[in-house]
Amino acid sequence: MNGRWQWIVLGGCVLMFMVMAGGSATAVSAPQGERLTAVPLVTELERPVAVVGLLDGRLFYPRKARPHSHFAARRHTLSRPLSGRLWRQVNSTTLERGLLGLAFSPEYASDGRFYVNYTNLDGDTVVSRFAVDPTEANQALPDSEEMILFIDQPHESHNGGGLLFGPNDGYLYVAVGDGGFVGDPENHAQNTTDLLGTLLRIDVNPQATPAPDCDPAGLYTIPADNPFVDGPGGDCDEIWVYGLRNPWTYTIDPLSNDLFIGDVGQFEYEEIDYVPGGAGGPLGGANFGWRCYEGNHPYNLDGCAEAAAYQFPIYEYAHPFGCTAVSGRVYRGNWMPDLQGVYLFTDLCHSQIQTLQPDDQQEWQVQTLLTMNERLVNFGTDAAGELLVVGYDSGTVYRLEPAPHTRNSCRFC
Repeated sequence: MNGRWQWIVLGGCVLMFMVMAGGSATAVSAPQGERLTAVPLVTELERPVAVVGLLDGRLFYPRKARPHSHFAARRHTLSRPLSGRLWRQVNSTTLERGLLGLAFSPEYASDGRFYVNYTNLDGDTVVSRFAVDPTEANQALPDSEEMILFIDQPHESHNGGGLLFGPNDGYLYVAVGDGGFVGDPENHAQNTTDLLGTLLRIDVNPQATPAPDCDPAGLYTIPADNPFVDGPGGDCDEIWVYGLRNPWTYTIDPLSNDLFIGDVGQFEYEEIDYVPGGAGGPLGGANFGWRCYEGNHPYNLDGCAEAAAYQFPIYEYAHPFGCTAVSGRVYRGNWMPDLQGVYLFTDLCHSQIQTLQPDDQQEWQVQTLLTMNERLVNFGTDAAGELLVVGYDSGTVYRLEPAPHTRNSCRFC
């Protein structure tokens, strides 16, 4: 991609502009037999961890060290810091710390609020809400941060990080790792009286009176249908599912409400977990088995229940083929009708864009659509529902498109 960076300093704030030249980007070509091609949209980002699209066409990309916003209009792109002084509060000194998640309020067009998940200077997890400056759509109000959720992290790894508003229930889902070190030594993931090793579901409606459970200072309420609601004390009412090691990527299909989680394994296996959708969202209450099981295999059965108590992954794969499962999306765009309703994912190490879907016997089958040459860390969608993927090494956000030799044919059938 041809372009140049320009730096402008205004009152101590650095604004970064990328002016695009007229040439088109070079796509990652698909060998004969592979079904997708990856077209670069944005390049030269520093340590991007996600991409989030808004219905107005803008794309926002959290970067591990500093958050920035990005939007494209024809041949020109503008990029500038989105959240003011937040970067001074973020601890990104190790591989799994930093700015890890971004989600926009379902009412963003009217309320201008967005949410971030980051590790603070002490290494603990913070989920905060910010308000956008009403006079500048790509700049947060400097003093608008409200801490929604705080989680003490016992170690420096396994922080989770993903944020997502349920497409139909409107609640905020928060991915939380087991708190780290090898083998979850404190067994947090099997303990429903703390928030580690879980996917949380909370109501962050700013008009409601806060009524949290396991974070007494939290600015949220508990949805009444959360599976572990038992009032103050006891189980953490915030938990939706648990038994997870480091579920930093996940997705909820807006049509079926199915939930897919990429849970990062210990030393031997990666896994994709699945929860079928219910009337308003994914079903809650599942225990995915960590630390008792890594994938389908016993890891540490001390104090564990019978195997029937756990929900095992729909797909596992071994190291060294993979090393870090990365959940993608269920495709709901228009360019690739043969992929409609199909779940896609990848792995940080094998960098293959793959599909996972049940066959006629309801056995989950995997197909590889494209192999790329860099570490892929996340997926997203644009305003039209087309798939985006984030390349960490090159700092590139790609759009996935049909490979030329598959267009106008049913190659995904």
